[in-house]
Amino acid sequence: MGNIILFFLICFMACSAGSISGVGGGVMIKPLMDAVSGYSVEQISFLSSCTVLAMAVMSLLRSRKSEIRLDLKKGTSLALGAAVGGICGKQIFNFATASVSGPIVSMVQSIVLLLFCMVVFIYTLKKNNIQPRGVQNIFLCALIGICLGTMSAFLGIGGGPINVMAISYLMGTDSKTTALYSIYTILFSQVFGIGFMAVSGTIPQVNIFALLAMVLGGLTGAFIGLLFSKKMKNRHVDRLFLIILGVMGLILGYNILNNVMLLAGTFSMAAK
Repeated sequence: MGNIILFFLICFMACSAGSISGVGGGVMIKPLMDAVSGYSVEQISFLSSCTVLAMAVMSLLRSRKSEIRLDLKKGTSLALGAAVGGICGKQIFNFATASVSGPIVSMVQSIVLLLFCMVVFIYTLKKNNIQPRGVQNIFLCALIGICLGTMSAFLGIGGGPINVMAISYLMGTDSKTTALYSIYTILFSQVFGIGFMAVSGTIPQVNIFALLAMVLGGLTGAFIGLLFSKKMKNRHVDRLFLIILGVMGLILGYNILNNVMLLAGTFSMAAK
């Protein structure tokens, strides 16, 4: 029971911050669950995907009452591209987990995500001095979405900081609009990604109570996060985003070290 409450709190806090900043929550849920749950990399990826999907649905439903509006042509092209990329990313993930051990896959995910977090952190600090591209072509938006969806699905994070940086730079949107585009993209990629898992029969067995607790945490977190978002300015959203990246860097560093020690122990036993 204690673990179920902990999972709920992780998803509630992650999705509260994720719905405000556009990171979606998965970028925090994935490494935190790696650190505390004891679940396999496949189980964590599925649970995180379901939670992030719930958060995205709640966020977009609530956003209809806000003043922020998306360019649906560009947004949908980006999102459909991310959905296709999400399927590609899931296939790469399935191949990786079938080819090497779970701890190795988890460590690679953590290292890649840590590098992305570092790049995004620097970009966020310097973005006022960086000229955005202002992409308008819907086919280019779709190509960008494919790249984002592939990386996000492989990493099991739903989108997160990668989406936020790419959308901000390529489309030249402010922080709140970028967050909404990111969540819109996350919705499509998670629907297609989970659908692909269902069709291909790769949904792992999970504790149903853990799943329900995490989804409820995602829904509740998104609802609360959007209430705060209405009262926040763009600079406040940026500050929250930087804090999230800093915290995630620490958690990812811990997970990498933990996996290195686990693999070292495995190799040591094999050598004996």
